Amino acid sequence: MTPWHQSCRLTCRLLLQAIRKRPYSTASTSTPERVEVRCASSGHITIDLFNVRRAASVTEPMIVHLPAFPGENTIPRLPSFLQNRPVASINYRWSPYSKLSAANVPLHWPTPLHDTVFAWSWLLKHLSPSGKNDRRDVYVYGSYLGATLATSLALTESYPDVKLGIRGLITYNGVYNWTMFLPDHKINTLGDETAKGPLPKPNEASHIYKIYQNMPILFERAPNLFDPFASPSMFFHSPALLVPRSFTMTSKEAAEIEHMDFMDDMNSMYSMGDMGGVGGMDGMDGMEPKPLRIPRLGHLEYPPRYSTLQLPETLIVYDSAPRSAGATAAGKSNTSSNSFQTQAIEFAEMMRVRGAEDTSTFDKSTIIDHSFQTKAVGIAESPQRRGAENTVTDSVTGSASRSVRLVDAGPETQSIEPGDTACKVISAWMENTIHNE
Repeated sequence: MTPWHQSCRLTCRLLLQAIRKRPYSTASTSTPERVEVRCASSGHITIDLFNVRRAASVTEPMIVHLPAFPGENTIPRLPSFLQNRPVASINYRWSPYSKLSAANVPLHWPTPLHDTVFAWSWLLKHLSPSGKNDRRDVYVYGSYLGATLATSLALTESYPDVKLGIRGLITYNGVYNWTMFLPDHKINTLGDETAKGPLPKPNEASHIYKIYQNMPILFERAPNLFDPFASPSMFFHSPALLVPRSFTMTSKEAAEIEHMDFMDDMNSMYSMGDMGGVGGMDGMDGMEPKPLRIPRLGHLEYPPRYSTLQLPETLIVYDSAPRSAGATAAGKSNTSSNSFQTQAIEFAEMMRVRGAEDTSTFDKSTIIDHSFQTKAVGIAESPQRRGAENTVTDSVTGSASRSVRLVDAGPETQSIEPGDTACKVISAWMENTIHNE
């Protein structure tokens, strides 16, 4: 076992201990109804339904909950602001926090995405109101790993005029751009020739650093970080990065290694006389690797202009990063390194700035192929979605008025649960946004 994997296992154990010790509201939550959902040939997952069957009406708004980390087949305990509301908690699977099933299904990405899509399909089928004119609003909440899944679900399933439609998104300490962990990302480089000294690294005691240590197990391959469903910021912009071969190697280092391998192969071929002629390598002695062509950052139009998809009303809550050893009172702050704070700020700006090139009606937009929405798994679109998309309208203007709130809930603590400030902010937002119809 490599030192990296030993570190990943230790980090996983520490996070699981934090999950078991996390504080919750003392408010009572009824025992949920657990349903099993088959995920094609990839085994099954469960959904825990809290207060859903006992809701005041079939149109009472419902919360879809994506837990911070997968549990060990235990019933999730909800944070205080979800108590006594109709909640569907999706028990997705994701290595290294989930154990392999009997079917030996790999549980790295994109399995958690597939699980979420299958669960949402089940909710559409079984919990959509049956009345002709009835509608039920859905709000999605997720934290940590669950925030990644909650965000991609909300950004791709917020259709108006459907019986069960996502209207809002709430996230806490989410990762919205996993490529920020790569050494080539601008946040991990100086980027400013006048800057003195290296940028401060994330505090090794921070929760995001522990998640970073598990990244190779979570995603298996570095190219998976560029999937917009894994990095929802990619719905709004191109990455401006070359896709790397590994999680830790820069593109320049990879190019140099490839060049050295090429030169070694050529030397071997000449030494064996395979190339013919004498001195054939003389002209190659000074050969340098080709300069890298880094793609430029490009804004993308999202939602697609001719789709009925809309951006949901969004609340993004984060804990400010703990001070790292490299940060000084007179110099650099932790906002210059990858943290839940920088993740939240970048993502909120991407949502807010959509449509700035357009003159007056909406904020700076983004474009991405509509096929992304069905790429996750080969699930046929529901009849209600097809019906909604038959009415071709420009949803960009309509979605521009939807608000995106960004809230700093204070310094990070050892607990992975939202603190008092975060809970109060989320509760107030829900009270003001979620309306019983």
